Amino acid sequence: AAPIRWPASRRFDLRGARAGVGAERHRFLSLERSPFLSLGVRSPRRPGGPIVAFAALAPLASASIAKPFHAVKDCVGTTDGATCVITSSSSRWIPVDTVINYTRNDDGSLTSVITVATGTATGRCDLAPIFADGSPGSCVFASGTGSLTQFHLNVAVDTVDFVTWTWDGTYTFGSGS
Repeated sequence: AAPIRWPASRRFDLRGARAGVGAERHRFLSLERSPFLSLGVRSPRRPGGPIVAFAALAPLASASIAKPFHAVKDCVGTTDGATCVITSSSSRWIPVDTVINYTRNDDGSLTSVITVATGTATGRCDLAPIFADGSPGSCVFASGTGSLTQFHLNVAVDTVDFVTWTWDGTYTFGSGS
């Protein structure tokens, strides 16, 4: 197929000036040269031009990439639930000294609420495998408020001595996770 060439009236540089004005100073790219710069984005003679335009899209693309998560927490339990405090964390979103409260559900699972200074995340944990055969349990957090809005955490839960517990898994931010 023949390459698409935009008419001069449709070509803009990143400052919004038309290509026809000062065209001798600015080179424009067409689909013929680069399929990624198809709307006449100025050539990278000035390094900041195209890089700035595409850097603005980077947070959107990386927003739902799963990142590794590891935490250690110490817990004190009661018959109604437990309270835990994070003693080590790999994520700035769930820092050391974060409090996690658990309440027991009728089905034996736990509702878990992570509380940080600027928000909360709510999830559900199943620790039955730990007590049944020693295999890891799991927690899944899919809703939050404040800084933890659209925070999703999926971890395997294990314990050393039923006081110190570990979480290992991944977290993402975004509605599509």
